[in-house]
Amino acid sequence: MNVIPTSIGHYRLERELVRARTLLLATLLVVFSCGRDRVTKPRAPVIGSDVVFVTSHADYLEHLYVANIDGTGLTRLTTDSAGVLEPQLSPDGSRILFLRWYGPGRDSLSVTVIEADGTNLVRLTQDRSDNYPTWSPDGTKIAYERNADSPTTRSLWVMNADGSGQHMLYSADSLYGADEFSWATKDYLIGGSFFGLYRIRADGSGIEQFFSGLNFSYYWHPRMAPDGRRIAFSFQPADSSVNIYTVKADGTDLKQITTGSVGGYPEWSPDGARIGYFLDAVEWWCVNADGSNPARMPISDAYPEASMGWDWK
Repeated sequence: MNVIPTSIGHYRLERELVRARTLLLATLLVVFSCGRDRVTKPRAPVIGSDVVFVTSHADYLEHLYVANIDGTGLTRLTTDSAGVLEPQLSPDGSRILFLRWYGPGRDSLSVTVIEADGTNLVRLTQDRSDNYPTWSPDGTKIAYERNADSPTTRSLWVMNADGSGQHMLYSADSLYGADEFSWATKDYLIGGSFFGLYRIRADGSGIEQFFSGLNFSYYWHPRMAPDGRRIAFSFQPADSSVNIYTVKADGTDLKQITTGSVGGYPEWSPDGARIGYFLDAVEWWCVNADGSNPARMPISDAYPEASMGWDWK
């Protein structure tokens, strides 16, 4: 029988007690709350903010901000009059992808990136009108929509994260009206249309409808849960208000998550336990993934009206 020396035994016991106390504290911190999420994903320690968003609240120009979900750490990243839209944090949190207006008459909307601390803004595309940029899960590629002449001629393009290798993945004719794509897994993107939700293969090999709409109405802003099991999206049934719904990744088990009038833009919390959204396009709210416990998010007290796009990491 091996005997542990008294000093070493005390050390191990003390270490285990410290570990137990630490685990207990961590568990208590991750309570059922819509405050700052402490279940972390890999993220570069540039600012460490939970959300990035766009608002014109300050001076009626669209600016890019980062903040913590509890309303602390508010930092404005853009100061010019160009105007920005549709921000998305990179998977490691080090960069922000968004759309920015260019030209004297703001006549060119292009995909742009900036470091999470507000430095090194880089224009990646030079086209008249691009939309809905989205990171690949590993952060090495960016997909986006390119408008030729009108919204009905949108095509889906892909490029490397530095802007090189831009090429069309799907023509407008092959997308069946789907748009607002988000990169769901390394193998496919998801998008919505008036007819339902679509799965788009990232290698360009095909597109399929996996959820058929309940009626002729728009299904938009689909977002895959962190565990890949469910998809949240905005939907407005006939003669009703816009609300948040979820379905399983295979298109089954439709569930209505919110009721009343909701502005949309659903985003999953990093642990997938909650869904954040805009209430009436003004206040930040969140709800448990099963639709229970809707609550106003603390960030609404610090900065409301972030209704021009946001992302939660």
